[in-house]
Amino acid sequence: MKFKPVLENRYFNAHQKYEQINWSDFLEVTRGFQFRIEEWYIRPLHSLQEASGNYGFAVMALDCLLIDTLSQYRYGELESDKKIFLKFIREICPKFKQKLPKPIQNKRGKLLNDAADVLYSYRCGILHEAHIPLYGGIPGTEIFEIYESGHVTYEDGQDCPSLIINPYKLAEVVELYFDDYIKQLLDQSNTLLRENFRKKFSASFGIEI
Repeated sequence: MKFKPVLENRYFNAHQKYEQINWSDFLEVTRGFQFRIEEWYIRPLHSLQEASGNYGFAVMALDCLLIDTLSQYRYGELESDKKIFLKFIREICPKFKQKLPKPIQNKRGKLLNDAADVLYSYRCGILHEAHIPLYGGIPGTEIFEIYESGHVTYEDGQDCPSLIINPYKLAEVVELYFDDYIKQLLDQSNTLLRENFRKKFSASFGIEI
């Protein structure tokens, strides 16, 4: 079932109600969407980083939320999808294609082969359990660091690789992508990107643009 906003009673971003936006103007809608993401997600990332170096878990949660969301807009997906999440992070930060020294077997018996696979495990753990898997950790000094041993073992005592992620450096990657994404949306030549944006936007906000 689809829903429609009551335009005069809802805020689309921190300063604009739905009724204050000209929905037939793609550029205005894009700017309104940009402000929404910046005010409600990216600025809180900055505030957490400035307040304390101990807020990495909250920053990681916002990182994963934004990766999940922006991947849907980029590819025109209507809801979260693991394959899209992985495709997205490997594209915007190719370092996440880096293979582990040996695959990690997660609690369901599935093999995690590269850094992107492990990041998705972070995403599931931190958003659903307020807990990253034991083969992860926060923070590293680089965007991520891979260790063959020394941080976690399997139940039988065998060494298990681990991947330690710096959530603040990951946030920088996501923010840089978002800035570039908005610039691309404002360029009329990016017809596919715009069409994917329209598709996801309609599903999320109940408005055709």
